Amino acid sequence: MRKELGKALRSLFSRAMKEKLHQFRETKVESVYFWPGERAYCLAGRKDLLCWIVLSPSLKDYDMFTVLVGWSRLGRYPELSMIPSIRQPDSNHSEFGESEYLTRLPSLWTREDKWWVIREPLFEITIEALEKQSAPISLEEAQLLTAPHVRDAMQKLEKYAVPYFEALQEYDAGTAGLD
Repeated sequence: MRKELGKALRSLFSRAMKEKLHQFRETKVESVYFWPGERAYCLAGRKDLLCWIVLSPSLKDYDMFTVLVGWSRLGRYPELSMIPSIRQPDSNHSEFGESEYLTRLPSLWTREDKWWVIREPLFEITIEALEKQSAPISLEEAQLLTAPHVRDAMQKLEKYAVPYFEALQEYDAGTAGLD
């Protein structure tokens, strides 16, 4: 992702998290499974349950991002061998039995691997197209391009992730006496 867009994305997303999902705190993560440019937001639940929202900009030269949601019952950032998990969430929430889990937010409503695309990838390889793609972007322009995608991601977090985390916490409360 272009640095101007990445900077705008992280700034707008952080501001939106503070306004809409303030119970999640931005958290510094040190893990081999946490990539440069990502931002993690953590909610401490019951016992050692940590719920996570992760802003994940494209590591490649694509101007797009995804959002990961998940948890760890091990008191840390989820350290799975595959991020996102190869196990998809299901209607029975069988994934709630996992000690750690991290999936892309869109998997809560679709089986498609959807990303928020700020600028379409360059498919036309001409000098003019390359110059246009690499032309400087002001911070204001980057924010204008990024803002609608951040708003949509936040709406999806509120609509899908919040109830998902609530169901997870209910699951944990229901299984607490089974230990």
